[in-house]
Amino acid sequence: MGDPMPTRVEPMLATTGDLPADAARWGLELKWDGVRVITYLSGETVRATGRRGNEVAERYPELAALADLLPGHQAVLDGEVVAFDRAGRPSFERLQRRMHIAHPHPRLIRDVPVRYVVFDLLYLDGNATFDLPYRDRRECLEELELAHGPIEAPSYLHGADIQQMSELLDYTVEQDLEGLVAKRLDAPYRPGQRVDYWRKIKKFRTRDVVIGGWKPGKG
Repeated sequence: MGDPMPTRVEPMLATTGDLPADAARWGLELKWDGVRVITYLSGETVRATGRRGNEVAERYPELAALADLLPGHQAVLDGEVVAFDRAGRPSFERLQRRMHIAHPHPRLIRDVPVRYVVFDLLYLDGNATFDLPYRDRRECLEELELAHGPIEAPSYLHGADIQQMSELLDYTVEQDLEGLVAKRLDAPYRPGQRVDYWRKIKKFRTRDVVIGGWKPGKG
């Protein structure tokens, strides 16, 4: 007998930090400006819970596409529901039109489509993967080939390539993206915990300025 499939998983959370000095031990992903969602696939049934454990599958019927991509499988996936603007950038402002609608009208689904960006695999066909290293979980996820319609699973960048890492961070600034998430390659998944081996990295536009002014007094 294998591991029972989890019915509710709290997502693991990242701390805020800088690019790690020991970059070769880390993987990098884009930070998606969306809503964190854990999905549970069993046969043709797809459930989904938000960060606080509330059921959200009815808000995002696009998630049902997982049943077609993984027929006959049981799986628990971690990812982000994202809405994109016309330039192809994540737009939290657009997503807000969908976030709190329990049963969106087909017109709203057409006007504001969402995608489920999957970045972790927590359970597959009788095997819980929480204790596997991040690199192994990602390898298993990539073997599922989740890239069709509203579902995608972008690859991560290995931190050993310092030049690409710096270029990717510069790209997030140029495209007004939220930043990056660095994940240590040997790290397990700890549900509900905020851990330092997942780091949110943001790079802000800065400028040196001198501000002058005056404040009127009395008399």
